[in-house]
Amino acid sequence: MKVPHLSRFAIIGFTMTKEVPQIPGVERGANFFKDKPVEMAGQELASRRRVEFGEKPLDLCLIKTADALYLNYPYLGRDETSEESAKLWEPRVSSRDGSVITWRWKDPNPDRQEFSDYIAFAGRKLDEKFNYSQVSTTWSKSILVPQVIKEGIEKAMRQQNEVAHDYRELEAEGARISETFDLLFESSSAFAVGNISQSELNGLAREAEKTFKAHGLLQSRDSIWQRVVKFTLDAMENDRRGRINPLVSRVRARAAFLAATEREMIGRSVGTKAEKVYERLAIVRAGIRADIEIATEVLDTICGFSGLVVADNEVMREGKTTCTEEEAREIRRTLAVVSGDILGRVQPEPYLTLVISARSVLMGEKVYGNDKEKAAILGILSKTGYASFLKDSAADRLEQHLPRVAERRIFLAYSLLKRSLWDKKTGDTRVFN
Repeated sequence: MKVPHLSRFAIIGFTMTKEVPQIPGVERGANFFKDKPVEMAGQELASRRRVEFGEKPLDLCLIKTADALYLNYPYLGRDETSEESAKLWEPRVSSRDGSVITWRWKDPNPDRQEFSDYIAFAGRKLDEKFNYSQVSTTWSKSILVPQVIKEGIEKAMRQQNEVAHDYRELEAEGARISETFDLLFESSSAFAVGNISQSELNGLAREAEKTFKAHGLLQSRDSIWQRVVKFTLDAMENDRRGRINPLVSRVRARAAFLAATEREMIGRSVGTKAEKVYERLAIVRAGIRADIEIATEVLDTICGFSGLVVADNEVMREGKTTCTEEEAREIRRTLAVVSGDILGRVQPEPYLTLVISARSVLMGEKVYGNDKEKAAILGILSKTGYASFLKDSAADRLEQHLPRVAERRIFLAYSLLKRSLWDKKTGDTRVFN
């Protein structure tokens, strides 16, 4: 079974700002009218708005100096050699304890100028010389805040599920958006026919006013909803000469549609980001569990622990107490593949500690890839009872040609891996379905 590499999954970037982009006027949107109906152009603009919303950079993206180290942590589920550029919203992971790091944005007090304990890492003003203790109040700023989840990937998934649920629960706003879109589609379709009577126009105006009144939008102080109401009601009016002008009405309806789309994005942007993070975590988790399943199947194939298969390896199948160097080398080579190639990709808790323990039981000190990994592994094993196997592993016993002793250690590793899949902590990934 081959688990797809995570870089094959295309995921849209994280919302970088809460700044509301300007709705294009009729003049600036003129190119979109060429060779296509106004309604199609409006819907294309709305689709583009959904993709582009929030991609305009802030003047300064800041992070507390004490939190900046989290920006150096590896991205969860990505190989360090991956050429695909990562998005800022992507969760990271600590190689020392398996904590998962997710992110949220926090807006500073708009009057604040003192940011000497922060680091600017992105933004339009990043290349300009500025004084951290006197940052202009006119600049748009936001602070990136890491959320460290020591319990690991399932806890992070529940966190993001809860955030997404909270935003989906804004039913009043959702109803406003849904009914406004229905209204705009209906009016736009009516104008597209071309020959609309005065009574039909009056009927559309009454329906629009009724919808807006029902949702309390006629007195809304929200600037975007004000634009939606104005553009929609203007679309229902006659022109300056008292005539019905379908094209002008369609353009106004299109402008209202774009403004409503912007409100939709503001209402859903955080929820959407949480859903993207949840999906990324779900992809990584599925890969982790698949790798562990593969590892246990390989160990079972070698030794026949489950009773469902006959041990494939002759030495283990016959229960030999000793073996040749060639026989030992063959088993060690398989254990090295299980430890390094399959289990070596596991990053987060609550899998990391048990997987590191199993790898140490299998390969001992050979589990170290480099000094940095050695420090991380020793730190993890210091909290368990498995550090002793670093000098008394299955691989060590196979070098001594003692397959029966090695088999007991392989079974221990097999059991640890099974436990990581059966642990109740790894079962619940949602707070809300």
